[in-house]
Amino acid sequence: MPLSKPCGQITMNAAALAAATSVGFTLTNSVIAATDVIAVSIASAATADSYQVTVDAIAAGSCRISLGNVSAASKSEALVLNFAILKAVNA
Repeated sequence: MPLSKPCGQITMNAAALAAATSVGFTLTNSVIAATDVIAVSIASAATADSYQVTVDAIAAGSCRISLGNVSAASKSEALVLNFAILKAVNA
């Protein structure tokens, strides 16, 4: 089910993520335009200094979010991510 909100939270599942590995997923949101900037951050449920979260692709109606385990151990935490869509245009 797609979202239609300019900001919100995403709760990840607690599947194991091996050390030095990343996983990506698509956030479908009708508010996103291809020229927007998507801010994403870890809100809670994460071991400090263990993860890196980025947006690595933006298109009309969606963006791709990648979460990487930068620690030396496998992690199985149900992280909560915050996201905000910053409306922008190419000038």
